[in-house]
Amino acid sequence: MRPSLRLALLATTLALPAAAQEAGSPAIAILVRQAERWLAQDRVDLAMAPIERALAAEPNNPQALAVAARIEVARGNREAANAYLARLGQSGARTQVQEVQDAIRASSLDRQGLEEARRLASEGRAASAVQRYRAVFGNQPPPEPYALEYAQALSGAPATRQEGIEALSRLASRPNATARARLAYAQALTFDPPTRLQGIQQLQSLASLPDVGGEARRAWAAAIGFSGNDPAMLPAAEAFLQRYPDDPEMRRRAETLRAAIRSAPAPDPEAAGRQLAFQRLEAGAIGDSARRFQELLARDPNDSDSLGGLGIIRLREGNLAEARELLGRAMANDPQGGRQWQRAFEGAAYGDELATARAQLRRNDVEAAEITARRAALREVDDRSDIETLLGDIALRRNDPAAAEARYRAALSRRPGFPPAQTGLAQALRAQGRAPEPRLAGEPRSTPAPEGEGFRAEGGTPPLPASAAAFRAEAARVADPGAAAVLLRNAMAAAPDNPWIRLDLARALRRQGRGSEGRALVEELASRTSTPDNIYAAALLAEEDGRTADADALLARIPPGRRTADMGRLATRIRTQREVVAAAAMMAASPLDGRSQLLALAARPDPTGSTAGAVIRAFSDANDRAGAAEAGRVASVANRSQTPARVAIAGALLAAGLEAEATALAAEIEAGNPTAEVRRDLAVLRSGAAIRAADRLNEAGDQVQAFERLRPALAQPENRDAQLALARLYLGARQPAEALRVAEATLMRDPRNVDARRTAIEAAIATGDRARAARLLAEGQSAMPSDARVLLLEARVARDAGDGPRARQALEAALRQRQAELGSFTRGPTPAGLVGASAQNPFGRAASTASANAPTDRVTREIEQELAALRDDIGPSMAAIVGGRMRSGDNGLDKLAEVTARLEAVVTAPIVGGRLTVYAEPTAIDSGSVENSTQARRRFGTAALSSPTSLPPIPSGSAAGVGLGVAYQRGDWGRADVGSTPIGFPTSNIVGGVEISPRITDDGVRLRFTAERRAMNDSVLSYAGVTDTRTGASWGPVLRTGGRGQVEIPLGAGYGYAGGGYSIIDGSGVVSNSRIEAGAGVSIPVYRSGDTEIRTGLDLVYLAYQKNLRYFTLGHGGYFSPQQYTALNLPVDYRGRSGDLTYRVGATLGYAAWREDSAPYFPNDPGAQATLQAQADATAGTSEAVSATYRGQSQAGAVGGVRADLDYALNDSLSIGAALRYDKASNFDETRFQLRLRNRF
Repeated sequence: MRPSLRLALLATTLALPAAAQEAGSPAIAILVRQAERWLAQDRVDLAMAPIERALAAEPNNPQALAVAARIEVARGNREAANAYLARLGQSGARTQVQEVQDAIRASSLDRQGLEEARRLASEGRAASAVQRYRAVFGNQPPPEPYALEYAQALSGAPATRQEGIEALSRLASRPNATARARLAYAQALTFDPPTRLQGIQQLQSLASLPDVGGEARRAWAAAIGFSGNDPAMLPAAEAFLQRYPDDPEMRRRAETLRAAIRSAPAPDPEAAGRQLAFQRLEAGAIGDSARRFQELLARDPNDSDSLGGLGIIRLREGNLAEARELLGRAMANDPQGGRQWQRAFEGAAYGDELATARAQLRRNDVEAAEITARRAALREVDDRSDIETLLGDIALRRNDPAAAEARYRAALSRRPGFPPAQTGLAQALRAQGRAPEPRLAGEPRSTPAPEGEGFRAEGGTPPLPASAAAFRAEAARVADPGAAAVLLRNAMAAAPDNPWIRLDLARALRRQGRGSEGRALVEELASRTSTPDNIYAAALLAEEDGRTADADALLARIPPGRRTADMGRLATRIRTQREVVAAAAMMAASPLDGRSQLLALAARPDPTGSTAGAVIRAFSDANDRAGAAEAGRVASVANRSQTPARVAIAGALLAAGLEAEATALAAEIEAGNPTAEVRRDLAVLRSGAAIRAADRLNEAGDQVQAFERLRPALAQPENRDAQLALARLYLGARQPAEALRVAEATLMRDPRNVDARRTAIEAAIATGDRARAARLLAEGQSAMPSDARVLLLEARVARDAGDGPRARQALEAALRQRQAELGSFTRGPTPAGLVGASAQNPFGRAASTASANAPTDRVTREIEQELAALRDDIGPSMAAIVGGRMRSGDNGLDKLAEVTARLEAVVTAPIVGGRLTVYAEPTAIDSGSVENSTQARRRFGTAALSSPTSLPPIPSGSAAGVGLGVAYQRGDWGRADVGSTPIGFPTSNIVGGVEISPRITDDGVRLRFTAERRAMNDSVLSYAGVTDTRTGASWGPVLRTGGRGQVEIPLGAGYGYAGGGYSIIDGSGVVSNSRIEAGAGVSIPVYRSGDTEIRTGLDLVYLAYQKNLRYFTLGHGGYFSPQQYTALNLPVDYRGRSGDLTYRVGATLGYAAWREDSAPYFPNDPGAQATLQAQADATAGTSEAVSATYRGQSQAGAVGGVRADLDYALNDSLSIGAALRYDKASNFDETRFQLRLRNRF
């Protein structure tokens, strides 16, 4: 800074009052804003300069100090940041102090935990995401940089929705609120019908902002679509059309709403009574509410809302059978609106099936009891302790005490001190000849603590009073968390210091979205009375909430000598998690050391198998399949005698995609005569393996075998993964309508299932129903507005519609969103200090960096692959292509050598979309010189009319020129081109063609129609034209004009085709000709795995020209024109990819037969032909005999060829390629080659 400016700033500062100095002078404010702008763009290097100037002028300016501290935090210089914070504290600027403290805290957060929370949120698991965020932030509010995403997660979970809406409202109503915060609040409001119109009103104003306008418009449209045919949405739809009148989907929606209004039934007279009944239910007046619902049902027995309301009442009363029946009817009567009763129905069904199974077991009907209990175990409920205990009882009845022990311990691990599980565990241990454990997990204790210690003896929990035990047992039988909470509060009143009652109450409160209240209950007791049980209960809750660090800290307060076996297992789980994370992190810096540490962890004996599972997952996340397989082998050997551990290892191998290893391990376990319980676990594992095998067979085109592999898994109606695999099979079999039906059925049960939505959208696209695909996408955007996978689906829908720019924007947004979800761009190891230099062009080819810098996140890889493919589809490119062709034949006649050098540019066509190619192609052709023999020279021009002693000289046949043209292609259904044969040839012509290929059925049957005018490039005569030196006459070149039609039919992963065409062939000075053609064939992949494919087939070709004009005397065309040609070819192609190299090699072997009729020397000059015929007649029988016609011929024999294509990506933009073709038939062969250099921008 210049001294004069600095003095001026200082003088200005001294002249300002104290209040003004806090804000600083306008010049200082400008510098601070400039620094903040650079800091927001992560340009820390540029942000430092203006802030240093500001501090030089005003060393104690709070805003400048705060920004300087944030810059140091961004640079990782904590010491400097704390120094600035200390200076801020002295200034008394509380707002700025809080701002810096937030930034410092944000920089030290658990990044892995934060990434896990974002992943859970992106997968639609908002409740789990909220728990993970809370574990990361602890008991404090989220730091400012994370406030918005945390509020969005809160609003996405039903239990914390209101809290999230309030947080978003606060963020959006700030004076300096960002457009992104206002957008998030508006979107959240549209998710609930009561606030949807309010949200739409806010979206209307946001749609005009440049930074969020596009998202606001899509959210506006989605909110209207999400409302179905609600007539109240018509004004919003009309307002949308006023601003965007060209939106066809919204026009259809508005017309549908108008029709709904016209056909709307009379207002529901029972609406007010129904609303009052629900209000009484919410107020706790269950009796009055039930009476009102019953009166409503007396008038309308099929009123789904009244059925659902009464079902909730019966659920709270504990009448589970009636609750289940009422809720089931409510859902059946209103499949769309009835979804709101699903969770209550699951709870009622769980309780009813649990009670039924208990009754069946009491009747000694063990088989029926187990079937019912296992069905209940599939229900989506929070606490499975009761069903685990009952399954343990059933295992005891089956004389399987080991399985029973596992079930009881599973129940006790989640509900310590649960009396039925304790009793059952004691029986299971005795049945195995083992003494019951003197102190089971969670059993009440009464031994007094020794004096002077902060702990009571052992767990320190006194026996439960009878009333408290009764209340707790009753709460365990209640499915409704509200009713359970009331019972547990009664139990807590009778036993206020019992940690297990508090833990049960905390779980019930968490199910109601009041997790922080439950946490406070448990931790208050642990801090007030530090007994091992109290602390262990708090640690269990922390682990369940995902607060691993808190659980570890709590366990550390329990001396090792006072820990029970369950406490030790929890400590081991936490320690293992830390060690696996540390070893996995080491792989980035030292792969060998990290790998060794992970394998050492896998080799630890662990009866649960959780350690090995964590190691296998770590290898899988690092994309190290070999490491994951080795970890599985090591762990299996280390735990050879621990069957549960080996089952868990097999499951982890399957999850890592190692199907063969998982199946082999499962077979080993089954060969050891395991218990019935283990066999059932193996059945679940085999189901997962069947799904993966079916997917693999589907990719290979073998849908029949894929279905057979999937059939056992489909026997489980609730197996959604199997249902989606079936949908993928239908897609692979080109039955998209069936795929859509299956995928939408899954979406009905789970609207946030992104895999189901993706399958449904792909099926809708395959059926050609783009409107349906758009509606499915809009629903996904509304339900999961900030999910990178939904943006990926948007890109696919846009790409199918030919909207490349929109697809690119969606993919770029998906990549940014995924980075935000993961906290960083999850890639493989990157050398320190090169992070900035390694930033990838978003259109970079994934293949070109796969080996060195491949993303480890599956979604990120998928986005990058889509970007690379889209870049090829819509990104501009330039190419230089050098080619050559050599045809065998007689010199100067049908022999040909050709060299081309094509320059082309490819861009996306403006306005209409599609790909536009402009090219220039210099071309040179040469046939050599006719041999100096009478027989050879008589075959050119009119030389045959000369005497044998005075044949005219024949120049070498050659031509050169530049071909120009432009081509257009739109998807796979239409293309057109127009251009010229090389300008510079003796004669140049306009050539071109049009092809359309519409799909006519949902299963992929396609018609292909072609109309074209092309050069016949068999020889210099047919391609360029030649001149007769004897007469000066020119003839040629030759053009073919005609059309062709073909039908293409899918055959599994292959296809069959049949078609035919007709052409007219003419040229200057050349006799007109015609051709008919027909063909049929099949192409089938016989092997497919990843990028590798082997394909074979059969091709039948038929050609017939009207005249034989293959020769080079005047009037002939110089092109092969048999009167009949038939060939049967068998092609085989192998294609694959290795790193940056893509390749294809192939060969064809066939048999061909053809016939050529005799032809006159001069087919279009009767006078010349008569003269030559007279010479032939005169010389017949002499040594100087001449012929006036070319003899006909028939030949048959083997034909074949070989081919190869290679492409290699030099970097993200530049690639080179080469191609080679060689074809052989009888006495003819042709060789072609090509070298390519292509650069994409």
